Amino acid sequence: MRVEEASIHLEMAINASRPYSVLFVIHGTGTGAVKERALEILQNHPRITNHEPESPMNYGCTIAYVK
Repeated sequence: MRVEEASIHLEMAINASRPYSVLFVIHGTGTGAVKERALEILQNHPRITNHEPESPMNYGCTIAYVK
């Protein structure tokens, strides 16, 4: 997906999530544009309490916690 399409899907996923749920945001590795936008959304969205950036154990995926 391109950045704008991925942004829309992420917003929809957050809004459709039940309270106290966990989202696995698969942004891939590519150029980093989708990951950068996803992190921006997660940092500023009022329903996201915390997020864990990718690590060697979950490369290409960020974990987000919904209020």
